[in-house]
Amino acid sequence: EPPPAAGDYAKAPPGPPSGVPPPPPPPPGFPGAPPPPPMPGMAGIPGAPPPPPMFGGLMAPGGKQRAVIKSNVPLPMLNWVVLRDVENTIFKSIDDEAILATLDFREFENLFQVKKREENDKAAAKREAAKKKLESQVTLIDTNRARNLVIAKRRIGHPSNKIRQYIHNTDLDGLHADHAELLLKFVPTKDELQKLNSNADKLQNFGEAEEFLHVMSKVERYESRLHVMTFAGYFDELVATVVPQINAVLRASQSIMNSRKLRKLFEIILAFGNYMNSGRRGPVSGFKLESLARLLDTRSTDRKQNLLHFLVNTVEKNYPDIVNFHEELDLDGATGVSMQTLAQDVQGLRKGIDITLYEREKQSNNFIIFSFYNRAFRKVTGISDNYKKMDEAFKDVCMLFAESPKSTDPSVFFGLFVNFVRMWKVCIDQNATREKKAADEQRKEQIQQEQLQRKSEKQQQQQQQLHLRRKQQQQQQ
Repeated sequence: EPPPAAGDYAKAPPGPPSGVPPPPPPPPGFPGAPPPPPMPGMAGIPGAPPPPPMFGGLMAPGGKQRAVIKSNVPLPMLNWVVLRDVENTIFKSIDDEAILATLDFREFENLFQVKKREENDKAAAKREAAKKKLESQVTLIDTNRARNLVIAKRRIGHPSNKIRQYIHNTDLDGLHADHAELLLKFVPTKDELQKLNSNADKLQNFGEAEEFLHVMSKVERYESRLHVMTFAGYFDELVATVVPQINAVLRASQSIMNSRKLRKLFEIILAFGNYMNSGRRGPVSGFKLESLARLLDTRSTDRKQNLLHFLVNTVEKNYPDIVNFHEELDLDGATGVSMQTLAQDVQGLRKGIDITLYEREKQSNNFIIFSFYNRAFRKVTGISDNYKKMDEAFKDVCMLFAESPKSTDPSVFFGLFVNFVRMWKVCIDQNATREKKAADEQRKEQIQQEQLQRKSEKQQQQQQQLHLRRKQQQQQQ
């Protein structure tokens, strides 16, 4: 067996430290001896005879003299990485020759024997034919793009002509929407189409990617059809996402604008703020929504409560009908909406309808596109109307609180109200806990006072009785 190439060797461990003598020279007889003849097929000596068995003279990588083992049958090669220097490694003390002398390798040879030469020749011929075919292939597409296209095609799992048929017939059962969307990344460019047409006479030698694009180039409005298939496949999923978001923002906007209790509460907050600040900063006519969170920052003298605690208590005593103002607000789902994403999704629905209409007019006999368009058009029309209504309502509610609808997202705007409602409820609970604690302490103090009073009264009675007995004793004397 010829030694492996230099690149096949693992990085050798560091050599002996400085001052350690080098390993001893080879055993006598090696210096000056001619090297063993090369294996058959080695470069420079084609057809050279194999080396004779050498059971006592071959130096293995690592400096140890090893015997050449000749198996009884042809065995496959182990493609391992050879370590040149085993000094200071585990292999230095390993004696595999003792294992070789102990084990019976007949079963191993029986199981791992290489197939007959004729079969190997067939496999080699097959590999050679595949290699020649690969070398003769006409490659017109960028290498990375071609590789990714081949991966995508194999993921789809259909031959090119079958995929072409599915696209031509708008068959979403044969070609799923995610596969149609995947193929949109590999729509042939003008330059690629020009190259494919210029080399049409070499079609038999096209690579897999070139062959696929050539077949797809025969589909009329290939890209448009893929867009329709993608849109139709994802339509219901997109509708199920968009509709709840539109409804959530619309409901939240309308509930805030129509809440009488919320207006009254903001009126009370404004009154308290002016009462606290107007003497030094002058009165104001309103405040930004971000001020709601700062109600927690203003604390009482004893630091036991904040301004919101006091506002809750004031409302409970003087305006009990607005304590539950949050019940007039419908904020569920509104804080998870991004207006930018929602607008893009709605615009995507509109564009999808336009493309579908275009294909419906081009394929007047395609029942799949015809029926889908009629169903989708009605839904998208309703969604567009509701989106417009929602957009106007959101702008109105933002302006109601002096917020810019262009720079304020629903998630942020409605999040301020959600946080305020949460703080309001927490303060209600904390007030109740504090009041209960105060009542318990007052009750406890009252009980203690009553006990002290009874004890005092009892002591007075005892003193009176003692004084009476002494007086009686004096009279008897």
